Amino acid sequence: MVHGYEPASNGEQANGIFNVDAKFDYLKNEVNDMKQFMIAILVGALVFGFTAAATAVTPTSTATPTQTSADTSKKASEKTTIYLDGLSGDYHMTEDYGTDSNKTSTNKVDAKLSGIILGLESPVTNRFKFGLEYGQGSMNDIKSTGNWDQWALKKCDFTLFEAKGGYRVVNCDSFKLDMIMSILAINSKIQYNGQYGAAATGRNNIGGNMIGADLVCNFTDKASLQCTIASSLLGAYVNNYIDNPGEDEAAINEYKLKFNYFLTDHWALTLGYCDYQFTSKTNFPTEDPPKVKKMDGNLSGATLGVKFRF
Repeated sequence: MVHGYEPASNGEQANGIFNVDAKFDYLKNEVNDMKQFMIAILVGALVFGFTAAATAVTPTSTATPTQTSADTSKKASEKTTIYLDGLSGDYHMTEDYGTDSNKTSTNKVDAKLSGIILGLESPVTNRFKFGLEYGQGSMNDIKSTGNWDQWALKKCDFTLFEAKGGYRVVNCDSFKLDMIMSILAINSKIQYNGQYGAAATGRNNIGGNMIGADLVCNFTDKASLQCTIASSLLGAYVNNYIDNPGEDEAAINEYKLKFNYFLTDHWALTLGYCDYQFTSKTNFPTEDPPKVKKMDGNLSGATLGVKFRF
């Protein structure tokens, strides 16, 4: 994503150019509120699902059963689906440099985000599934503070890739829960328009091996809610900046929420929200005193799209 590093001079600190931007803090608070909202929905869905599982009763009648909405939902959830979503949102990042007790510089980036996401999910057996997701887009209206002002970040294009496998641990008509493992990678290409010239570019990647859960709540044969929450077991942030390439350890969290409404047996409209949060920390033990660079960021936005099930 759009990151960088360049220590501040004492003169720049004295001029106060690293003051925290109020708009950035406001947007960061909005992201935290959305995260709490998504976690609340996830907890509510889990309660709903396990309650439904605990109260499920197996029919004892020997008569030939008729197909119900729940039966339709169960069969529908076991079919291969493909989806295409449009993404519109924001990217926010802050990076601090200094000692643990004294920050000597703070750099920030705030940008608008737009793109598309194409995905596929398919059962392998009645318990196992796999999924693939690819997205691409761009960041525009990029605003930076701190030392990054002189970099004049002009444009950033990004791609997103995720491959996952899941095992179903709860399989009720109205509620399904899968434990998942996935590989997630977000790559970006940055174009500068400042001291490095309009043709200068940089690349970076943040990704990790993720573990988490997928859940589905089937309200009717047409309406359902999907939730995903995952966190990295191992993560890395690799950058290839013009004057400061490097690799840092990273932690990544992924949150997704999507409501599906099927207009026909095959076609559905979807509305959702996704949030990718990442942090990294790099130590500089050879400096006197030893310094540390900490980065916190997130890429998030609303999604609107279509889904097709076979």
